[in-house]
Amino acid sequence: MITREEYLNALELIDMYHIQKSDKDLEYIKFRKTKLIDLDLPWILYNTLKNLGLDLETNTVGDLCKFNRSDFCKLRNTGRKSIKKFEDLYEKAKIPF
Repeated sequence: MITREEYLNALELIDMYHIQKSDKDLEYIKFRKTKLIDLDLPWILYNTLKNLGLDLETNTVGDLCKFNRSDFCKLRNTGRKSIKKFEDLYEKAKIPF
């Protein structure tokens, strides 16, 4: 299993070496660099992210790649709807959940 840093470095390498990218690829890469506070999520999800130790002002969507479904399920007050919202967020960022 690769670390979060190795995953993000691989994404950066893809950025550098692809000369022609589709608009969709650029959209995914840009979305992964979005700060968590800018996602316009319900506050209960922001609280979940804080419980995971993520800083909303500095961490990005790409930083979520080190967490999986079981990490979210273990947290208190994280129900089915919250898990579904995170699942949708991961899918949008093309990060495996």
